[in-house]
Amino acid sequence: MSGKSIKRFEAFSTLINVLMGTGPILLPPVIASAGLLLGAGVLLVMVLLSLIGAEFIIEALSIANCMKRYGERDQSQPLNTSDNSSYS
Repeated sequence: MSGKSIKRFEAFSTLINVLMGTGPILLPPVIASAGLLLGAGVLLVMVLLSLIGAEFIIEALSIANCMKRYGERDQSQPLNTSDNSSYS
């Protein structure tokens, strides 16, 4: 390493570039060349796919948390939900 430090703006720009990728920079020209309707339609499909993926991740985290908290058990036996003593 040469010992040269980078400026705050350069570090911020690099961080934003890594986090967001090139999507926001290239999106307007691509939509302009594809057409407004086709570009908006493809963008909407990508948003829906991202939402579905996020829901899958949240569901997987929820299942992992439940397994970590309660441990794996025999699936043929239901949970004991009739104990209401902790709610009084």
